[in-house]
This record gives sequence, structure tokens and C-alpha cells, in this order.
Amino acid sequence: NPPGTINIGTNACLTGSLALQCLVVEGTPPITRVWTRDGIMLSSTEVFLPISSGGTYTCSVSNDCPTPSMGTSVITVPPTVSISANITGSLTNGCETPGNMLCPLIGEMVTVSCAVTGTSSYMISGPGGTSNSMDLVINSFQASDAGTYQCTASNLCGSSSDSIPIIFTGIPPVISTPPPGPPTNRPPTLPPNMLINIGQNVCITTDQMTDISCIIESGTEP
Repeated sequence: NPPGTINIGTNACLTGSLALQCLVVEGTPPITRVWTRDGIMLSSTEVFLPISSGGTYTCSVSNDCPTPSMGTSVITVPPTVSISANITGSLTNGCETPGNMLCPLIGEMVTVSCAVTGTSSYMISGPGGTSNSMDLVINSFQASDAGTYQCTASNLCGSSSDSIPIIFTGIPPVISTPPPGPPTNRPPTLPPNMLINIGQNVCITTDQMTDISCIIESGTEP
């Protein structure tokens, strides 16, 4: 017999080499054997069926008599988990170096996702909240949301988890601009040697020099 052989009708966890045995103990030849997985017919008609994936396996045997005989085994695969996170609108992880982490700024939208096999249910948890069997979305990331986020899944054959660090990197820079003035048909004419703030519209002559100030009101250095 192949290693890890079990008889059809026995449920098992797929943790190594496994084969199902569909042995006919009595019946008048010729006998036809049909294997199916989740209702889909397989090509094998042999006594032993090597198993490489989970599912509901059925062996049906029949001859010229009108009533076939069948047995069913449910093979369960231990879950696997892979967690990921992204910043909405960003093609990078926001960090100075690539890697399995995320570095959003204050106010950015962060989505934490989990790819799972072996089960349809899982939990994502972290400082920014929890989510059952769906993405965890942080609409406006804050410093208190930083930390380690974990995805956990389990079934009858075991459990699995994966984690990702989400790091607080700072506050986006904000430029100081003057409040809007009354509406005019044209920008004002600038006196000689004047300093203006970014955001102001002015007129200057072709030989006139001026300086434009761009002051950062807030933001994390550098």
C-alpha cells in the first residue's frame, strides 16, 4: 500500500503523504470504479488514489446490478495565512526601504488584507481595530494605529497566523498660504523689492525682482 493509506469513508487531515483506498470486498465482475472530488469525476479508476489537495472524495463501484456502492471521505488541509497591507493611492510601502512593513503618514487610508487557504473564516486584528473574514480598512491613519497587525485562521486540522508591522512615519507637510482676499479682475501690482508668500498672485514689471516665501506650518522632519 502507498504510505499514509486510509480506507474510503474515513475523514483525515492532509499533513503529509496520503492515499485513499477503495477496495471491493465482494461483487460479480466486471466492476467499474469511479472517483470524484467535490462532485467532479477524476481520471483514476485504480484502487488507490493519491491525495494532494483537500475536498470531499467519493468512490463509487458498480456492476450489472442496478444499485452501486459508494463511500465518501472528507480530506481537510490545515490553513495557510498571508497578510498584506497597502496605502490607498500609493505604489510603494511608504518606507525608505522595501520590505514586509508599511509606513503611512497621518491621514492616509490603510487597508490590511489576508489571503487564506483551508478555511473561509479568519480574523485580522491590530491597534487600529479588528475585522472578521474581510479587509480591515483604516480610513484616516493616526499615530495610535501604529503597531503589529496579525491575521489568524483555524480549522479542524490546525491554525496558522501571519503578521505585518505598520509604522508611524509622521505628518504630511502643510505650506503656509495667506487667506484669500476680495475678488478682483486682475492681480495687484507689486511694489519694488517686496516679499510675497506662495499662494499670492501679483503683477510685476519685466525688470522687477521679488522673492517668494514658502513657509512650512507643520510636518515631520526631514
